[in-house]
Amino acid sequence: MNLATRLGELARERPQQTAIVEGRKRISFSELEQKACQRADGLLAEQLGEGDRLLLGLGMSISLYVELFALWKIGAVPLFIDPGMPASTLQGLLEELAPLNMRAGNLGHLWRLKSRQIRSLPLSKKWGDSDQVPAVDLPDEHPALLTFTSGSTGLPKGVCRSHDFLWRQHLILETCLEARPGATALATLPVFALSHLAAGMCVWIAPGLLRGAGKVSASAIRKGILREQPDVAVAAPAFYEQLCAAGKDLPGLRRAFVGGGPVHPYLMRRMQALLPDGEVVAVYGSSEAEPIAELPFAELSDDDLAALREGQGLPAGVPVESIELRFREGEIQVSGPQVLSGYWKGRGDAENKLHEDGRIWHRSGDAGELDEQGRLWLKGRMSGRVGELQPFAVEAAAVERAKLRLAALVEFQDQAWLAVQELRGQPSDEAALDQVCQQFGLAGWRRMTLPVDKRHQSKVDLPRLTKRFAQEM
Repeated sequence: MNLATRLGELARERPQQTAIVEGRKRISFSELEQKACQRADGLLAEQLGEGDRLLLGLGMSISLYVELFALWKIGAVPLFIDPGMPASTLQGLLEELAPLNMRAGNLGHLWRLKSRQIRSLPLSKKWGDSDQVPAVDLPDEHPALLTFTSGSTGLPKGVCRSHDFLWRQHLILETCLEARPGATALATLPVFALSHLAAGMCVWIAPGLLRGAGKVSASAIRKGILREQPDVAVAAPAFYEQLCAAGKDLPGLRRAFVGGGPVHPYLMRRMQALLPDGEVVAVYGSSEAEPIAELPFAELSDDDLAALREGQGLPAGVPVESIELRFREGEIQVSGPQVLSGYWKGRGDAENKLHEDGRIWHRSGDAGELDEQGRLWLKGRMSGRVGELQPFAVEAAAVERAKLRLAALVEFQDQAWLAVQELRGQPSDEAALDQVCQQFGLAGWRRMTLPVDKRHQSKVDLPRLTKRFAQEM
């Protein structure tokens, strides 16, 4: 199969419908297909073809999706790397991957300034004239996207999504996100945007994403929402935190999905206040397994919040229908059609993949449990435990009780401490923090700016925090 065939179908079914909105630029499905064909024609003229890899240095944009569909048409493989990858790791990875070219936008040119290895790649720029470049027939397992982690804590793991995998994942996301053909989706996450496009939706790319989810302009987002009238939004917690800080209603949004980091009920409550006609839904998953569970805010009861405050962890909701979930020594393990069978070249399989009775189980690295209603509760990373304390048991209680932006359990001098970051312009409840420390037997708490992941700016970077905490104590 070839995912590019879906764009051809949409170009015939919905030729005049807007496919993507980026700032003041708009492109219809027929125009997107035309440009993908012209770019594919240019790639073929550059002697690129089936199986060849091209490094993409493009942020979310019309150009990114033109490039993806063009590469898929000829059977080439888009390659993405984490810009935070150490230089020595990057050099070795590029030598191993041997990409033939690079397509650079503003993001890619920043990479080129920082990396001699990336500067050595020739830039692919050629466009052809043909409006009719048929998608080559590919094996189901043919790579469609190849992405790599930063490798800051070891060799980078490659997540290779095949054409068949992305299509199966789309069918599941289409149901979970209640995609409506012809409606508009506010998009911040590239893979989710692909699913929206495949469903025949218009994708409006939120402005300011190059700066990061936690640095977008709330006023620009709100103006865009009023103009584009999106039906749904999918974004990380840091993105919604910016909108909540502005404190203005977002009329018209039917559903706001939030994932890519811990989703605290306190944030969901603040989000719900901005959606007079909509619903807030937390989504739990990972690059290797997406989605796993989802939780509408309306389904959280007072008893649930009381359990959270007492240390039960972070509620993630009912596992999606297509996923199989089990626990081994407290760790969440999943199997199903949206679960990747392995990493690129098997790097990481021994630690994270289990083969049993012809099935593959993915070790999430997260601790959790199911409650009596069959809902998943997250306890945090298995590696983040301090003694017998589970990270989310403490952090979720602290965020809810003291009204925080972020909290993190950290070990210092063989004792458990709590690092907290307040909401902008809203002091935390110090008495509540003292109570949390007493409740869980912590040595104390410290107010500080917590380092977060570069991708979503929503998950605490625990190794960096541990170093910073020790320096500031």
